[in-house]
Amino acid sequence: MKKSDLDRRGFLKTAGVVAVSFAVPASLWSCTKEAKTSGGPTKGASAGGPSANMAAITQKVTSLEAKGLLTEAKPGPWAGKQASHLPQVKFHKGEGAVTIFTKHGMSPSHWITAHYLRDQDGKLVGFHEYVGTDKEAKNRFNLPKGTTRITAYSHCNKHGDWQAADTKTV
Repeated sequence: MKKSDLDRRGFLKTAGVVAVSFAVPASLWSCTKEAKTSGGPTKGASAGGPSANMAAITQKVTSLEAKGLLTEAKPGPWAGKQASHLPQVKFHKGEGAVTIFTKHGMSPSHWITAHYLRDQDGKLVGFHEYVGTDKEAKNRFNLPKGTTRITAYSHCNKHGDWQAADTKTV
């Protein structure tokens, strides 16, 4: 394989990601002041998005979870990596929003690929994907009315899907 083949392949992969990002309806994009400071527009989903896209996002999350969930108490083969893989939750009192942050380095070869949230009923209420060139794995999510508890998840491309402890909303 020639170097030029790899360059073309890399370009086509990048072009495909960019094309897909323009195909996602605006209702699934959120852009908050906090998200802008953490590396640009935020791609997210909430309960109010179009069903076809929510179905695709739900399928993606189901695929991540099918490989098994890791927790602080049960880190599987990754004992000692909990601090850098478990998502942290910060509530914005009175705003109906939370910020999810994972203290994990971000590089093109090793990064947090996604954050997502489930409510007290296990329903997916937020999703955000990252790329290895993002500055950090941090995103603000607006919670649907009636949300009383959330569980935050963080997926690492090398160390799997991590589930934080269930958290009561404020």
